[in-house]
Amino acid sequence: MGFSLKQKLIKAKEVRPDVALVAYVYAHPLATGEHRQTTVSSVLVVAAENAIGNNFSVTYTAGGSFSDLDLLPTAILTTQALYRPKPNLGVFVEYFAHVGTEVMNGVDAGIMFHPMPSIMLDFAGAAMHTASGWGGYATIGLCWRFSPCIPSRSATRVLQHAPH
Repeated sequence: MGFSLKQKLIKAKEVRPDVALVAYVYAHPLATGEHRQTTVSSVLVVAAENAIGNNFSVTYTAGGSFSDLDLLPTAILTTQALYRPKPNLGVFVEYFAHVGTEVMNGVDAGIMFHPMPSIMLDFAGAAMHTASGWGGYATIGLCWRFSPCIPSRSATRVLQHAPH
């Protein structure tokens, strides 16, 4: 379960991307097994997005996480391509990497749907590699925004895989 705040820093103009500062706080009350944690994770990234026409966008982020017990930072990098065949439906693929006390990288793909302007659902599957080898997961997300999403631009899915 997470909470995020996003503040736009730069508005897109011609080839210049939209740029925002995004902060996340995650708690893990439902995690089980090796993913169970009692600590709260925090993530801070700068996210940039280039719209290419009305239906396609590329998003990239760089930032860090402070989620381990010793508060050692983890660098986070992502890049995502999103295609919107309809204003309330999107298909995405994303590469992510985390470098810190452990190194992890992977790729995910999925779909997102806006049943209402302030609600977003997404479904994704991922494959990732860590020092332990290859693994994967499936995820379902629900996002409620205090202000309505603007479906003609990509809905930000930035950082669905913050370190757990």
